[in-house]
Amino acid sequence: ATWSRDGQRIAFVVTAPDTTENTTNQDVWLWDAATNSARALTRHAKNDYAPQFSPSGDTLAFLSVRDSEEGKPSLWMLPLNGGEPWKLTTFAESVGEFRWSPDGRSIAFTSSYADAAPRGNAAPARPQVWVVSSSGGSARRVSNAPNGVTNCQWAPDGARFACLTRTGP
Repeated sequence: ATWSRDGQRIAFVVTAPDTTENTTNQDVWLWDAATNSARALTRHAKNDYAPQFSPSGDTLAFLSVRDSEEGKPSLWMLPLNGGEPWKLTTFAESVGEFRWSPDGRSIAFTSSYADAAPRGNAAPARPQVWVVSSSGGSARRVSNAPNGVTNCQWAPDGARFACLTRTGP
């Protein structure tokens, strides 16, 4: 679950059983403090999860596999003043963790890629940081850590971010 900056709403995920398919499904819900009520924001046959409010509170970003036959999550945006979810960017690999920039103009996310190793062997996939405009477009890779990165956070000024990485082989 995640709070809006003004503390008036919580976005959270509800996991419901699907007895027909013998599985579960996740959808994003919103609780509003003013009305003390909750409502579903997404209703899709595939999982929607990990919602995060934009800094202005008018948009939710979330992960979903709704358009992936391989089950690879992508970043989706949902305007809270009405409208349908839309895919932020097309990316070949799964999107992992993500964070809004402090000004809300960009989203940094991790995604794994496989480098070509000597002799044509593929090296293991290592998550790297990518940044994309919150209005969509192409993502650009901004890290090149040999062992990948995790737990990235933007600096308060939005000019850079810090991530954890593992040293050594």
